[in-house]
Amino acid sequence: MTLSHAPRLREGGITITPTIVTKSAFKLIGYGLDIETNEGKNQSDIPAFWQRYLQENLRANIPHKLRPNVEIGMGTNFEPETGRFTYVIGFEAESFDNVPEGMMCITVPEATYAVFTTSKASNADFASSIQQTWAKAFQEWFPTSGYQACTPEFEWYDERSESDTDKQMDIYIAIVKE
Repeated sequence: MTLSHAPRLREGGITITPTIVTKSAFKLIGYGLDIETNEGKNQSDIPAFWQRYLQENLRANIPHKLRPNVEIGMGTNFEPETGRFTYVIGFEAESFDNVPEGMMCITVPEATYAVFTTSKASNADFASSIQQTWAKAFQEWFPTSGYQACTPEFEWYDERSESDTDKQMDIYIAIVKE
């Protein structure tokens, strides 16, 4: 993994600087949900999917976890003409051997990413902090960055997102130079 820094983005009076990272290809195993972006449905459907995933402890069913303390939320199978995509919650995996029925297996290619870290937030404000960071990345940072967003893009939830206060996570957006 290589690191560098990119132009800054102001967020709520705070300037954040995304880190540019090259991440090797990895395997992802998880549960998927078809999402529609029409009328902002994704803004409510994704948090509801996470809530169900956590309440039903679906994480316990996912095999071959490479990093058991890091969960990934990833959009895939984008259909630009309809605004639909599949959102997957899961883990980096060591292999795709004997994966239970109903789970998705995705090979994520090596890519260079702009990595945005959310502001610290309470449990109640965490989803909003994530949504605001996505919005600011696309509305404010990308237009002046010299980079173009591409796929894949995913959310990285590690130990920083486990507490009830000061929650944080990272958003990885694949990039290419314009």
